[in-house]
Amino acid sequence: MAPAEFSELAAWACSVRLADIPESVMYAARSQTLSVLGSIYSGAHSAPGKACRAAANSLGTSGQSTVLPHGDKVSALAAVLTNAAYSMVHDFDDYMFLGHTGHSAVLASLAVAEECDSTVEELLIAEVIANELAGRLGAFVAIGPQNGQMWSHIHLAASAAAACRLRGLDEEQTAHAMSIAFYMPPFALFPGFFGSDAKVLTAAWPCAIGLYAAALAGEGMRGAPAILNHRQGFAARFSFVPLPELLGGLGDAWVTDSLSCKIYPGCAYIDGPVDAALAATGGRPLDPSRIERIEIAGTALTAGMERLGESAAPAMSLDPIAINFSARRSVALALMHGSLTPPIVEAAEEQADAVRGLAANTRLRESGVLTANMFEGLGRAVRLPDLALQIGLDRFWSARHEIRGAYGSILQRESGDDSARPKKQRKRVRRSTLHRARNGLGLASRAVRALAGARRGFDMSAADFSRLQFRFGAEVSVYMRDGSVLSGSADIPLGAAGRPPAEMRALMLRKFAVEGGGEQLATELENMMEPGGWKASARELTAKLSQGAVASN
Repeated sequence: MAPAEFSELAAWACSVRLADIPESVMYAARSQTLSVLGSIYSGAHSAPGKACRAAANSLGTSGQSTVLPHGDKVSALAAVLTNAAYSMVHDFDDYMFLGHTGHSAVLASLAVAEECDSTVEELLIAEVIANELAGRLGAFVAIGPQNGQMWSHIHLAASAAAACRLRGLDEEQTAHAMSIAFYMPPFALFPGFFGSDAKVLTAAWPCAIGLYAAALAGEGMRGAPAILNHRQGFAARFSFVPLPELLGGLGDAWVTDSLSCKIYPGCAYIDGPVDAALAATGGRPLDPSRIERIEIAGTALTAGMERLGESAAPAMSLDPIAINFSARRSVALALMHGSLTPPIVEAAEEQADAVRGLAANTRLRESGVLTANMFEGLGRAVRLPDLALQIGLDRFWSARHEIRGAYGSILQRESGDDSARPKKQRKRVRRSTLHRARNGLGLASRAVRALAGARRGFDMSAADFSRLQFRFGAEVSVYMRDGSVLSGSADIPLGAAGRPPAEMRALMLRKFAVEGGGEQLATELENMMEPGGWKASARELTAKLSQGAVASN
């Protein structure tokens, strides 16, 4: 039976022990920590990062928690505000089913573990607990007005639960901490997320709220016990079709097993196109003047991300945030440089004409085959047809107007007076319309066949997230002016769930080293997080990170 309220989530969070957690989950948590620390080093010296550090220091707080990599000693609240902002600067984070959990799971846990002088083992257990709750709370409202990183509410529960666990609060206090945090859940708005520096606060604010809520609960404050599923509570405001079934399976199904870590700065939906583009060139830089045009086939999520980004940012903006959410601009940079890194994104304006020229000559189309392949990858872990059958198609049908109202602008295709278009463009639009119609029919056919084989009684406990594959695939063709064509494809992006865990670990060690930690510190950090180093304290861990950092103050 799915948990109805925070009391049941809190009961599990307080009871789980190291022996209950599979080794694969602990292995993933260590890779996640490396990834998050790499993203911190990447964002710490950016303009938004510097502003966040200065603001934290201006609060005049002191404490045992550390702002990384500088070593500033501040309160846990100030540390998580700054570190979580750093980790989001370049969209260089991690994600899993279903949420970008690392900002809170790693950083709220780390800030409180330092404050409490907890061990690395206790830190990692708190991180896993936070992941499991946050991933489920993202899935709970997956059909709603927000998506992905904008499920900022997940960090309320993750940070509150991690803080309660590390501070030794009981089940009742932990449930009240999460209830208090959810009294005023954050609701990120698209213009700010896609078009302002404030985007870096998406996880930072709710992390701070979660820590404060845990402190209040520890002092005896009480929250509303039914706030999660009340008819006027969280689910009613944050979802068109709540999915409480996905809150279940704690201790049986581990969403941490679906960990995915980014090796490129940007939304996860650019990873497939960038992988495919680099496969087409063998990782060699191309002279943009030699490229005539580029064609990208991607999933519906990649195409939808592109439209969302374009609707919120100025046309062809080369602001790093705009690039993070544009497959066309990210692929252009990757082709020009033979890679895609935070410094390349930050310096895009220096090659503005070339980047804009390539992006303008890039066609991004939605592929029904790749979209179906993506859902099949998710279905390896969770029986989506069974879930749809249990929820009932009538609930989806009743929410169609809300869905259209929230996402209508990004679901719209090319429109306008067709007669006013050049003849060549009219033909391309008609071909594109026919292609989309065929895609739609193909997806509908697959959905009907899947539902025909569905079974009643969806059970989250039966999910196996170690089998999940995030197939954000893509196909890229680069048409050169000499008549040659360079083609590449990607199925599961590097770093994504479905790739070998050891490969991800190696990539995250490299990410941490390259972004400022250095090779020696990366090796020492990995050793500290192996089982033999778990009795060390979190304070020892952050001391090493601060003292050994290549990055300077």
